[in-house]
Amino acid sequence: MKKKKKGTAQKTCDCSELADWIALYIENEAPSEMRKEIILHLQTCRSCATFVRTLRRTIAYCQIETDWDLPADAHDRLWQRLKDILTTED
Repeated sequence: MKKKKKGTAQKTCDCSELADWIALYIENEAPSEMRKEIILHLQTCRSCATFVRTLRRTIAYCQIETDWDLPADAHDRLWQRLKDILTTED
């Protein structure tokens, strides 16, 4: 973890850590300390904040459409692809 501001004890994750943690955060399963680091990062990184906001909207839209017939591994493949995209934007 890296410190964002000198003189403070608050730590924030970096973009690559966010990519690793995003599924837990979006699904509200991230531990409290991890969640705090993600929130601090999102307050300082416009790209990640936009990504998370867009991802949440996409998930909400997909939950409305329930008649889709998706392969069993679609969820895992989607999360991996999103993680790959976020990691390459660093």
